[in-house]
Amino acid sequence: MDYKRLIPSRRLRLKLLSLLDWVPDTLMVRFQYRLATGRWPNLRQPERFTEKLQWYKLHWRDPLMERCADKYEVRDYVRSCGLGNLLNECYGVFASPEELDFAALPERFVLKDTLGGGGNEILFVRKSDVCDEAALRERLASWVKHSPAAKNCGREWVYEGRRHRILAERWLAPDEEAGLAEYKLFCFGGRVGFLYVQDCRILGHSVPTGIFLPDGRKRSVRVKRQPECRRGVVSQELLGELIRYAEQLAAPFPHARVDFLYAQDRIMFGELTFFDGSGYTCFEPDSFDFEVGRMFVLPDGNGVA
Repeated sequence: MDYKRLIPSRRLRLKLLSLLDWVPDTLMVRFQYRLATGRWPNLRQPERFTEKLQWYKLHWRDPLMERCADKYEVRDYVRSCGLGNLLNECYGVFASPEELDFAALPERFVLKDTLGGGGNEILFVRKSDVCDEAALRERLASWVKHSPAAKNCGREWVYEGRRHRILAERWLAPDEEAGLAEYKLFCFGGRVGFLYVQDCRILGHSVPTGIFLPDGRKRSVRVKRQPECRRGVVSQELLGELIRYAEQLAAPFPHARVDFLYAQDRIMFGELTFFDGSGYTCFEPDSFDFEVGRMFVLPDGNGVA
């Protein structure tokens, strides 16, 4: 069942899920997994990648993951790894829309929810196109009004009990011919297992995605309900750089996805995330879920790293 098609409005889906905060995490992830994939997850002896992501949500707690899930706080972690040169220019982080001084920002900039996910809660702003500043501030207010006591809809613990803020960054100009490329590298035990190559995201639309091996070969695998990306890896040299950076940033974690943007011959850090698609992605063929599951060696026991 594709529950997103059943309930197209994301706002309504989140509202309905918020009414289920009282449901224990284990039951909730089982229920959502069933809705998204059509099957119940095996959480006792998980074999699929998507099943192991549910286990990871429920049982592994590392304070560094919490720090890196915040789009502003992760910047200090990237610097501590000696990769501050990959960070996009930051104009500031704000606790509320009232703190934003639009006059002090450039003509074009990007606003993000520091705890937003899935390509949501992000705005590309041209000041010349802003007709209603009050409406824009109202939308930003909806990002930061999340109660820290509320459960995360996907039961991703790294986002819970925290204050949402507004991050302002430089608008990255895409290459005029090729656009803005996104590379998402899936790391297991500090090594890249595979990567997504994606075309520039258009908010509200499926993202064209290609799946590649670390040696640059394209796999005959698709993310279900997402169009195929015709873009390839720009060069083996670029791929080698991306892998080196990703493995450096992912080294402390059993699993992490490290995202980069590439435009005008420059690599820029995007984000670190730990529960790709909240663990509800379906692949075609389905066997790829098991293949990636074999890459993901779960840490021994439950508890804090």
